[in-house]
Amino acid sequence: MKLVEFTKAGASKAKVYINPDQVAYVRTVGNQTHIFISAFSAEGKLAHVAVNEKTSIVVASLTKN
Repeated sequence: MKLVEFTKAGASKAKVYINPDQVAYVRTVGNQTHIFISAFSAEGKLAHVAVNEKTSIVVASLTKN
């Protein structure tokens, strides 16, 4: 399993590791990038992780072979 490291948005700036095979889509929201994963929240929506990296960097990192 391949994991890609990103910096979680917010005060903690913790590292988060995403499995590219589980990503449904990525979008820019303000100055953050939201990575939507193939898991559902309690509300029945796709779960997401907000990260500080720019969307273009996230996409390049997730699609790298």
